[in-house]
Amino acid sequence: MDTKGKAIWRQPGETQIYCIESSRGTDEFIIAPYIKNETIHCIKGRIVKSNTGLQSDFFKDFELAELPNISNTTELQYTSTVKKAVQAIHDQHFEKVVIARQLVIKTEVQPEKLFQALINAYPQAFVYCFRLNNGLTMVGATPETLLERKENTLNTQALGGTEQAYGYSEKEYHEHQQIISDISSKLLAQNYSFKSGETLPKKAGNVAHLSTPIAIESQSLEQDLKLVNALHPTAAIGGLPFEPANQFLLANENFNRNYYAGYLGSKYDQNFSFYVNLRCAELYKNGAILFAGAGINSNSIAADEWLETTNKLNTLLRYLN
Repeated sequence: MDTKGKAIWRQPGETQIYCIESSRGTDEFIIAPYIKNETIHCIKGRIVKSNTGLQSDFFKDFELAELPNISNTTELQYTSTVKKAVQAIHDQHFEKVVIARQLVIKTEVQPEKLFQALINAYPQAFVYCFRLNNGLTMVGATPETLLERKENTLNTQALGGTEQAYGYSEKEYHEHQQIISDISSKLLAQNYSFKSGETLPKKAGNVAHLSTPIAIESQSLEQDLKLVNALHPTAAIGGLPFEPANQFLLANENFNRNYYAGYLGSKYDQNFSFYVNLRCAELYKNGAILFAGAGINSNSIAADEWLETTNKLNTLLRYLN
């Protein structure tokens, strides 16, 4: 759905900042929700390179809504849900599920200052801020590529298995392999040829994940765009198999993910770059709602998963307080 709004972002590993506002143009910034049948927003206009002056203009009239009256996910709620999920996995209802939580903080929010802080802190992340005319405003610094197309070359990655205080255990390697298998099966189902690279740790804020790059042979722009929706949501943010895992989430997560764990990014000419919407927050005049999740499998320990989500929340929280 074409939506009035504006977005500003920086690609991973780059320094140039880009922005787009609703106008006459064929470039797009797309914001897709976690659930496929919910509204996909498309800001259509012209992508321009931003400088310091343009960046200040972008945030000049950035009106934020009031923080809604919603509750945090408590530690007891979260750990109880993790234990319930582990039991469901042992009972063979599904193999894996990603359980998320939300954290509501009340503080004065300065979007431009927060965006710049994330740019400086996370050079290898996709850092963005968007505001839609319906009032939805989000910021994030996500480490995870969903699918990228540049000059007829496609790339994605399997990202999952978060390093713990003791390093990576069988649980993390098993979780990572589940994500690789999920992506591989989806690529094969769409008749794509691909090659996986070496699995290495990837730093993402104050945590690190196992990461495996996957190079894919492009077919056509039309088919490659269809592949985006075939890949989303991956096992890294939903579960495996998706349907029973998602039914568990709908019954047990105490909030609506909306655009958390969806995907977003830019599309222009024959190119696009889409990222999973992680390490993100909804912004309000007097506060923010932050989101984080952890992958649960048969080896999960509830207390460790709570700590993992706490570490992920700190990616943004340290710059909001």
